[in-house]
Amino acid sequence: MPNLGSIGVPVPPDFPGTEFDLFNRRLADGLPHSDDQWAQFGPSWNAVAYRFVALADADDLLADSFNSHGTAPPPQERMRQEHALFSFVSCAAACLNSIAYAFFAACSIINPSAFPLTSEADRRKVKIEHTASALIAEYPEDWLGILIDTVYRHPTFGSLSAWRNVAVHRSTIGRKIYLGSADPDTMKLGAHFPGRDLELGPSLTRDYRRWLAETLTGLVREGNEFVTRQGLP
Repeated sequence: MPNLGSIGVPVPPDFPGTEFDLFNRRLADGLPHSDDQWAQFGPSWNAVAYRFVALADADDLLADSFNSHGTAPPPQERMRQEHALFSFVSCAAACLNSIAYAFFAACSIINPSAFPLTSEADRRKVKIEHTASALIAEYPEDWLGILIDTVYRHPTFGSLSAWRNVAVHRSTIGRKIYLGSADPDTMKLGAHFPGRDLELGPSLTRDYRRWLAETLTGLVREGNEFVTRQGLP
């Protein structure tokens, strides 16, 4: 796996490591910034990579477990699967929220009056939809804000967020097992969000991971285009 310069550890090949490091270097070297400004950008940018590595580990564990033990395993293996499912969904959601915060923090270095981050109240406002709306308001012709808004409104993000909210704030999501039936076993997310049961098995996290990797690649690439348009070398 390629080594990521910004955090000094290897990342999976589906993570956009080269362009991720490039954005970090350009912001670090291209504009003067205070320690307080970098304290908002740097850790949130690093968090994107850390969370992706963690979700990739969880995805690999789940693929092995589902393939070896199925979707109705003995209790100890069920517990391992539940731990990995929680790690995957919480880290996947954190990836997107962290990159949205990091882009807002980057904009706060470029244009601090339009992207304030000086108070805790400012920082609490920064969610993916807030970053999108702030970018669209300040740079209405630029594609980065539109792309972040598209991600926020994407049904996969909605499904991932619903799953994450239940897992973090409510409960372990139950399973519906169809013994002797061709119907796929499911996670009963629909008990909380009707119509949103998730097919259980190796493809569950693998499909989310594929979408997330493609989404992050697009966001990081567009982030580099954005700072180019702002005059950074």
